[in-house]
Amino acid sequence: MKNILLTFMLTMLFGCSLYEKFERCEAPRINKDYLFSYTDHPQEKKMSIEIQSNSSFPMCMTNSTWPSHQGQLDGAAQRVFIVVNGKRYPYKNYEMNYCPFRECAIEVTKRNRVQGDIFYKDFHLPEEIYDEPKELIFDAEPFWCAQGEWMD
Repeated sequence: MKNILLTFMLTMLFGCSLYEKFERCEAPRINKDYLFSYTDHPQEKKMSIEIQSNSSFPMCMTNSTWPSHQGQLDGAAQRVFIVVNGKRYPYKNYEMNYCPFRECAIEVTKRNRVQGDIFYKDFHLPEEIYDEPKELIFDAEPFWCAQGEWMD
């Protein structure tokens, strides 16, 4: 009986039901809760990125972890890179004013996908390597929308 009571109290303390504990208490995990992929388009001088939800719970991202419609990311110079022939090209450091309101979230609804583009110019990629194979270092850092710390 003490063990059941202790388990119940610890569960309530950490704010998750037993069901939620197994389903989504932690941050969403790549290859379990979501998939991330990218495709290089050298002729269009961009990479297309996509996050696909495997979860039945909605995930959110912010403008610092997912590109705007113009392909811009807020403050991503230390987190987003293209690697070509072993050389890392950092993303340009845009300052876009972080928005802490729920209406600004980029939402990946249940079992859906969100797509975006990032452009070579924002990595200062030399034109002569546009056709070379590239690796994108990018973490979308989704979080559960219900657990976001919104100002509204």
